[in-house]
Amino acid sequence: ANSSLIEIAHTHINTYLKTEFTDITSLTMPFQFEEGITTGDLLLPARDAIERKGWKGQGGRRKFAQWDDLQFALGGGELQEGKTPGVVRVSGKRDSVSIGFSDFWQRWPKAIDASAETLTVALLPEQPDSSFGSELPHYLMFPFVSGKYRFKWGMSFTERLVIDVGSSKSLEELHADTNTPIVPVIPAEWYSETRALGNLAAPFKKQFKAWDSYVDSAFKLHMVRKVQNREYGYFNYGDWYGERGRNWGNNEYDLAHGLFMHFARTGSRDCFRWALTTARHQADVDCVHAYPDPYYVGSNHQHSIGHTGTWSQVPQHATWSHRYDSHTAAANGHTWSEGMLEAWFLAGDTRPMEAALGLGEHITWGMSRRFKKLGTHERTAGWSLLAVTALYKATGDPLYLEAAKRIVAVPLREQNFAEGGAWPHRLPKGHAGGQQKTYGNNLFLIGVLLSGMKAYHEVTQDPAAEKSIIAGARWMVKSWDPDEEGWPYSASWDGKPYYGFKTSLNPLVVLPIAYAGQLSGDESMIEITENALGAVVRGGSPSFGKSLAQKMVFTAGTMAILQLWYESHRTDKGSEILAGGTAGLEKYIVKTHDAKAHKVRAPNRKTFWIKLKNDNVELQANRKPTGAKPEDWQEGVITVHDSEGKELAKQT
Repeated sequence: ANSSLIEIAHTHINTYLKTEFTDITSLTMPFQFEEGITTGDLLLPARDAIERKGWKGQGGRRKFAQWDDLQFALGGGELQEGKTPGVVRVSGKRDSVSIGFSDFWQRWPKAIDASAETLTVALLPEQPDSSFGSELPHYLMFPFVSGKYRFKWGMSFTERLVIDVGSSKSLEELHADTNTPIVPVIPAEWYSETRALGNLAAPFKKQFKAWDSYVDSAFKLHMVRKVQNREYGYFNYGDWYGERGRNWGNNEYDLAHGLFMHFARTGSRDCFRWALTTARHQADVDCVHAYPDPYYVGSNHQHSIGHTGTWSQVPQHATWSHRYDSHTAAANGHTWSEGMLEAWFLAGDTRPMEAALGLGEHITWGMSRRFKKLGTHERTAGWSLLAVTALYKATGDPLYLEAAKRIVAVPLREQNFAEGGAWPHRLPKGHAGGQQKTYGNNLFLIGVLLSGMKAYHEVTQDPAAEKSIIAGARWMVKSWDPDEEGWPYSASWDGKPYYGFKTSLNPLVVLPIAYAGQLSGDESMIEITENALGAVVRGGSPSFGKSLAQKMVFTAGTMAILQLWYESHRTDKGSEILAGGTAGLEKYIVKTHDAKAHKVRAPNRKTFWIKLKNDNVELQANRKPTGAKPEDWQEGVITVHDSEGKELAKQT
C-alpha cells in the first residue's frame, strides 16, 4: 500500500513447436516519457565498489550493456572489465523514474538504453555482430548463434526488475533492495514444532554443530567455484557446470531443497538466497514448458549438454539437439519438486510453484500410469515418489496421492523378502564392479527408493510400506563396514560387496536406515546412521554442486530422526551427536587396520597435535610426510593436549 515500487517478473517461453529451435534478435521492454528525458544517473563498477555516473542534455543516447560476466561497455565504446549493477534513473522536467534489475550482470547479456523520450530495458540486447559468443568456453556458447539468441522448444527464462516511480529511493538503496532483499528468519523451533517444512531438527546445544560447519564451509567453496567456472548467463545462472565433465547439472539431487532446509535450521540468509536462485533456474530452464508430444510437458530434464540436450558422458554426438525420450520423463530418476515448492512457501515466488505443479501433472497423468516395472535403476520410483508426495502434502490434491500409490505398488509387488529383502537382479555393467554373474543391488539407488517410500509411509501409514522399508534397510546394513564407515557402491543379495567401501554416498543411504530403526526400535541402525554422517563430515567439505546436493538432500530428515531418537532413548548423549570439538574425539582420532602386507621399514615416530578452531578439528603433524597414501600410513601414537599443554588423551 502507498508504495512507489512496481515489481515485474517477465517470463519468456518458447512455445513455437514447428521447429526444435527458434532464433530471436532481441527482447526489449521500452518505457515512453511524454515530457522527455533530460538527465540521468546510473551505477557503474568502480574499484571495490560502485559509483554513480550522471549525464545531462536532451537528445542523443546513453547506453550501457553487460556483454558477459566479466565485461561491459558504455555506449558504443570499448569493452571494460567490470560487473554493472543494472540500476538507472532518468528524469524529465517534473519527475523521475528509477529501474533496478535483479542479477543484472549475473544473467548477462543485458542492456539499458536511454534516448530523448524512451528508456529501453533490453532483457536480451541486439548482439554486436554475428560472431558474438564465439570466444566463450564451449559450455557458455550454446545459445548464441550467428548473432541471434537460440531457444529450444519449451525453454524459458524469467527476468525480474523493480520500477521506482518518483524515485523514492537512492540508486544504491534500490540496488540493495532488488538484489539482496530482506530475508525474515523464523526460529528453527517453530519449523520443528509445526513441521511446516517436514521433519526438522532444531538446534540443541552443540548438537550437529560439526554438520552445520561442514555445510557452511562447503557452500562457500561452491560459490567460489562458480566464479572460477563462470557459471553465469540468462540460461545458466542458478545451476552448476561439470557433471560428467561436459554437462550442466540441472541441480541434481535438489540443491535448492537442501539449502532451504539448512536455512530453516540455521538462519543462513546466503543459503536461502542461493536456494531461491536455484529453484528459479530449475523452474525456467530444466522443466519442459512446451513440446509436440504433451506427455513430456512438465517433466524435469536430467543433467544435459545445454541443460536440455544429450545427457550421457559419451554420446556419439555431443549436441544441444535432442529428441525427448525416457531420459526426459519423470522415470529418468532425476526428478524433484521440494526445492521449487519451498520457494513458494518461503518466498511466495509463483514461477517455481507453477513449474512444480506442472511436474505433478506430468507424474500424475503420464509417468505413474506407465510405470509397470522397477527395472535396474530403482531411483526412478524413489525420486518420483518423493516429488509427487511432496506435492500432495503441499496441496492436499488426492490425485497426487493416487499417483504415489500407483508408483509404490510396483516395488511392493517385486520385493524379494526370501533373498535379502531388497530387489536383487543382475547388475548393469556400470554397477557390477567388473565382476561376472552378479545378483544384488546398488546401495544408493535402493537408498533413494526407500527414501521415497518413507515419504509415502509418513502420509499413508501403509503397513506394507513399513515392512518394505525395514526389510530393505536391513539388506543395506549387511554391507555396512564399521571400520571404513561406509558402503560399497553395489552389493550382492546377501551383502557381499562388489566394490571397495566409500563414505561419499552415505547421505543417500542413511535416511531409510534411520527411519527403519525408528519404526523397528533397532538401535544399531541409529548408531550406523550417526557414524555414517560423522564419516562424511570428517571427509572434508566438497565444492562441486552435485557433491554438495548429494550430501544435503536427505540429511535434514536424517538429523530429525536422530534428534528424536536421543530425546526418547539417550538424553545423556543427545547433545554430543555430530557436535564437533572434542566431543567423542577419542573414537575417531585413529583407526588402524590390519596390514595387508609386511613392511620392511619400521614406522617413524611422530607427535601429532589436535588443534581446535571454531569447533573444527585440524590434525597437524610437526613434519608432514610427502606423497603418503592412506594404505601406506603406519601405526603411531597421537597425544591430545589442551591449549596449556596438559595431556588429555593418548591413542595408538
